[in-house]
Amino acid sequence: METVPRNTRPPDRGALAYVLALTIVCGVLLLLVPAALSLLGVLAAVVLAAVWVKAGLRTGRWFVLRPGSVMTTVERSFWTASVVIVLFGLAATVYGTFLVRPAGEPFRLPLSFGDPPVGTRAVSYSDPQMQEALKRALESSGVPHRVEKRDDGKEWISWLPKDNDAAERVVRAVVGDPLPSGRNVSLGDPGDQAEFMGWLSKRGVPHKQVMSHGKPFVVWEGDETSEKLMEEFLRDQTARAQARPQDCPKGTPGATEGSTKKGC
Repeated sequence: METVPRNTRPPDRGALAYVLALTIVCGVLLLLVPAALSLLGVLAAVVLAAVWVKAGLRTGRWFVLRPGSVMTTVERSFWTASVVIVLFGLAATVYGTFLVRPAGEPFRLPLSFGDPPVGTRAVSYSDPQMQEALKRALESSGVPHRVEKRDDGKEWISWLPKDNDAAERVVRAVVGDPLPSGRNVSLGDPGDQAEFMGWLSKRGVPHKQVMSHGKPFVVWEGDETSEKLMEEFLRDQTARAQARPQDCPKGTPGATEGSTKKGC
């Protein structure tokens, strides 16, 4: 007569199917919403501890190599599910905080690694110094943000809609106030800029000078666009230059020293 070894029982196919299905679900969550899986991992750890304490109080056996051997069927089901979710939750946390964050960025628990939610703001500046200054300012202000390189080859700084107000304050402090569309100009040369502002004053156009993107800009009120005003300003400059009297060349008959009379 064949004897069956003690403590040997056929594998529970139902339990295996249950673990496999749970593993597939957790794998999908890991790819789509790992932040949610991290939170589920924390909750599963609490359930895991509760099941262990309950089984220990009932049996008096706290430390066993096979915890399922001292648990009821219901406890064993909760224990198995919690172990799987805790493991995937740890994987999601490691994936988000160490593997996908850009090199040099601070340790941060991920909010999401899929497509950014609707309303997410992202900025990118061609000036590397301004880009770095904004990243440092956001970090020192404690504003959660993400830095990533996209398909266009640019480095983008983004944040979630709930952090828009705080992030916009930091952006204004570093970059400056947003410029009115079509009603701003930066001439580069301080003398030309001052002359342009004086020209606007003579025309009665309300205006002011503001700093934005590290440069002084002239902004004004009204419906006149930058192209129209600059065209008129340059035309007036040309007309004044042509009307300005020129000194007579030395040696010209009738010319006197220091003469400024046109048409000598």
